[in-house]
Amino acid sequence: MTFSEIRHNRRLIDQLRQVAASGQVHHGFILEGPSTVDKTQIAKSFAQALLCQIMPGEGCGTCDVCIKIETENHIDLTIIKASKAETSKVYSIKDGDIENLIRRLQKKPFEGQRNIGIVESAETITTRAANRLLKTLEEPPVGTVILLLCDNINTLPQTIVSRCVVERVMEQEEGYGEETIAQARELVYLLMEKAPFYQTKKRVEKLNQEKEQMILFLDHMERIYGDLMRGRGTKAELFRKDYLFDAINAVETAKNDIKNNIGVRYVMMNLILKIGG
Repeated sequence: MTFSEIRHNRRLIDQLRQVAASGQVHHGFILEGPSTVDKTQIAKSFAQALLCQIMPGEGCGTCDVCIKIETENHIDLTIIKASKAETSKVYSIKDGDIENLIRRLQKKPFEGQRNIGIVESAETITTRAANRLLKTLEEPPVGTVILLLCDNINTLPQTIVSRCVVERVMEQEEGYGEETIAQARELVYLLMEKAPFYQTKKRVEKLNQEKEQMILFLDHMERIYGDLMRGRGTKAELFRKDYLFDAINAVETAKNDIKNNIGVRYVMMNLILKIGG
């Protein structure tokens, strides 16, 4: 899928198109946005725009290069996905994954002028892996482009964020109602105001308890907390940074628990106890 085929996030797509066409490409990007948005597809389309020789800056979608990128088989493209150890149910980007990526980036591109690395679920990166990646971001090999995909940059080490261009990936129009956003905002402020547990519990029990809908709801909560971290939103000045950071981590943990098929109701009750006290 090339840039022209992506129907959402047109501002971001136009911006990435201009970057690819200019040839002046930064070595590190962070694509931040809800887990329900296909950030990987946007990253792959960017890779097509960078490597396609038929339509540079855009990607033709039909040449050998574009097809290999779309099917994740291009030799100059490395995609890292979170995985879990045999003894754990927690998915993460591990030290070995980043080591393999760095080893590939240190080699010259085989077919084009760039080596491209895409790291999905970058917020799950282990501390050791993050330190390895930081060194590469500080001194990237020539032609390197690394794209880190995450739900919220506040869950990434600031040292990594500061060395990347941060781009916000917005929600797709389908399935994102204003009512859900309003419900998420209401719960965030109830928890901040230390409302009684029975009150927050009642609010949560009124929500759609389906797995995908609850992940969507948590995406909205995380975005609201992220905005408050940046000083945007009603009464933002009343929120302490450490409180917001802990809340974001708690929401991220809740999303991962639901994705790992832990009961939605149990996860949400645990969440409001963690944040609301």
